[in-house]
Amino acid sequence: MNNVIDGGKIISNIYKPQGSVANKNGRDLEDIIEIMLIQLNYEKLTPSNKANLQYHSRNIPLSAFGDRWFSTQTIIGESIYNTAMKIDFVLYDKVKAPDGIIIEAKWQSSKGSVDEKYVYTALSLLKQKGRKILVLDGGGYKKGAIEYLQKLKGIEVFSLSELMLMSKKEL
Repeated sequence: MNNVIDGGKIISNIYKPQGSVANKNGRDLEDIIEIMLIQLNYEKLTPSNKANLQYHSRNIPLSAFGDRWFSTQTIIGESIYNTAMKIDFVLYDKVKAPDGIIIEAKWQSSKGSVDEKYVYTALSLLKQKGRKILVLDGGGYKKGAIEYLQKLKGIEVFSLSELMLMSKKEL
């Protein structure tokens, strides 16, 4: 990392590896979704309840954790490669989502290999229980990638703004 130094103080960061910027943008997207869920009166699971949810891989009723909750970065099943599938958000609402909702968020602000990762994510989501939502934002993805994902049965694809509009009615 190269910094500009003025009088012994670092005044700017000239170079950041692309991966670190992408990871930060992805976390920012997840932070916005978490704030949205809190504003929708979802309660975040405690670490011990999250551990129980992961340990049992959803073989226990989702209602065991309360009437309206969410969990972040939760392993809920297996991917298409039969490895642990960690989901950005798992939601439960006794009335609106008794089978649960899983939300996976992806940020892509520049062209890259993430388009191929979308297919892995989508097919892995299809193996999971409950409603499946894929949030894609940043504008760097290929148009064909979005079109392909929108044609898949069993997955809903939203931008962040579309998710926010939908959430007021459906979440």
